[in-house]
Amino acid sequence: MLVVTHNKNILKLFATFTILALVAYIIAIFLGLGILKEKMFYEKKKEIKNIVDTMYSVIQYIDKKNIPESQKKQEIINLIKNVRFEKNNYFWLFTNSNPPIMIMHPYLPSLNGKPLLDTKFNCASMMEYNHKEYKLENKNLFVAMLEILKHSNEGYVLYKWPKPLKNGISKKAYEKLSFIKLIPKYNWVIGSGIYIDDIEKEYYNVISKYLIVSIIISVVMLILIALIFKKLLLIQKDLRIKQAKIENLAYHDPLTNFLNRTGFYQKFEKALEKNEKFNIIFLDLNNFKQVNDTYGHEVGDKLLEEVAKRIKNSISETISRLGGDEFVILTTKDPKKIINKLQKEISKPYYINGIEIKNISASFGISKYPEDGLNRFELLKTADLRMYKNKNKSKENNESDIITFYNS
Repeated sequence: MLVVTHNKNILKLFATFTILALVAYIIAIFLGLGILKEKMFYEKKKEIKNIVDTMYSVIQYIDKKNIPESQKKQEIINLIKNVRFEKNNYFWLFTNSNPPIMIMHPYLPSLNGKPLLDTKFNCASMMEYNHKEYKLENKNLFVAMLEILKHSNEGYVLYKWPKPLKNGISKKAYEKLSFIKLIPKYNWVIGSGIYIDDIEKEYYNVISKYLIVSIIISVVMLILIALIFKKLLLIQKDLRIKQAKIENLAYHDPLTNFLNRTGFYQKFEKALEKNEKFNIIFLDLNNFKQVNDTYGHEVGDKLLEEVAKRIKNSISETISRLGGDEFVILTTKDPKKIINKLQKEISKPYYINGIEIKNISASFGISKYPEDGLNRFELLKTADLRMYKNKNKSKENNESDIITFYNS
């Protein structure tokens, strides 16, 4: 009887311990899930800021192009209009003015060009700037955004807005968190956001697979903890991959996928740090403007893409498109051999949209480190001047189809 009682007491103690351990584990799970939800929200919030910041860098790159102001604006609008991420998330533009006017909304084109003070936009419940949150009571969304810009060039706003669906846009408004940023030169505001229910769906997708089983047996709970961490690592990895893709836009030319000016400068500085000899080759296409004027910018862009392919297939050096039809190459090899190879490829006819283009050539300028300069400004300026001297020399000799180089 004592043994039975003792065994019962042990069973009771074991059962009590198991129940307490299970309750403690369930409490820990719920506490952990609360932290997980908070972290996912924070990561998404940071991600949307990084996405807008990256698009702002791309806008700055476009703004540096040597094209008319109106064309820059249209290129920016077209780019923002067509970019999507995280399924159907998008960018939009409106003016920093009173009243604010919508420049471009990809899913609600009826708003484009119209003032945004209608009471139907009274949907903002929170704004954040300078790391401080301010609660709002159905304030006009765009007025709230302009209020942020009075104190900072960027910030967050929480509000309700229709959601893009496969067959259009929802009639119901969903809670959405957006990040906005001022584009000072044009006095425009760019914004993008993520719907809160999408974050919650992702959150519940993570926990629903493990919660029921984790309550039943402790062994499975331990396995599920490992799976949760694995899932988090996969989410973080996925976020890093997406971030890397978006950041690629900030350092590469979207037309040719060559390095842009920012990306090239980084490579340039690394080459200077090695303190070894290298060469800069400045390349400028001849007769490109004539192609643009005759056939339009669509053909001009395709021509640049074809030229870029030929350059890439001909050499394996660091290549950048600085803008327009100007390219620059950084190499430790003999620049004359590279120019001769490019000369042969670039001069071949092009066939674009049924059009044969024969008169494309290029002018080159070379500068050498350290003989011609000790920094990028000196080296690029020298190569640029020599390229234009070469271009003028070719024009004087009427050498429209011949590419030469000048480096002395």
